[in-house]
Amino acid sequence: MFTHAFDWLGFGAKTAVGYGAMARDLKAEEQARKDQETREAAERAAEQTRRQAEARAAELERLDPLERDIVQFLEQRTDKSQSDISFVIGAVKQGRWPGTERVAP
Repeated sequence: MFTHAFDWLGFGAKTAVGYGAMARDLKAEEQARKDQETREAAERAAEQTRRQAEARAAELERLDPLERDIVQFLEQRTDKSQSDISFVIGAVKQGRWPGTERVAP
């Protein structure tokens, strides 16, 4: 009904002389649709990130405290090509291990 009223009747005073007549702005409608799709995609991505973070936190919570420290320490390394064990052993030897279990001097 509104589309018919916009196209044929207009709204407000002086519609007989052309005031109040409206036309669809297809470019604005397309832009609004694209903006809505962008917002929805961002919301989906944020929700997925939140779910992944919750799953990761639950996974870490199930680990032994020492294993948790090791996993979190490994996530911080910059050189991912280095093997896990050599990175941890090197860090312990160099005194960079943040955990409570350290090598005695």
